[in-house]
Amino acid sequence: MRKALGAAELKKRITSGAALDAAKGQDTQNFTKVAGAKSAGSGDGSAAFAVTGRTEGDTTTVHGEVVRHGATVATYYSVSLAALAGRKDRYGVPAETVKAQAAVLRRS
Repeated sequence: MRKALGAAELKKRITSGAALDAAKGQDTQNFTKVAGAKSAGSGDGSAAFAVTGRTEGDTTTVHGEVVRHGATVATYYSVSLAALAGRKDRYGVPAETVKAQAAVLRRS
């Protein structure tokens, strides 16, 4: 069983662009690039990132954002099916989505 990365080690790997491996059961994925990204800037704290990896021989990038609202942590992910099909596509986690969900969480 793999040891989970602590927050400091994960931040170090993200900022250095180091590769990460993810595994669950028999399914594994190798992330070859991790990069910080611009977050929507909502909540009490947030971090945005893009991870690039190989899946069944193809390279794909997943964009994500983690936002803390008090004791609640919300996660957002974005994958482009067009990019998976080989087309150039600009995408990420829409800031409008993150901000709309932040408004809902503030009301609850």
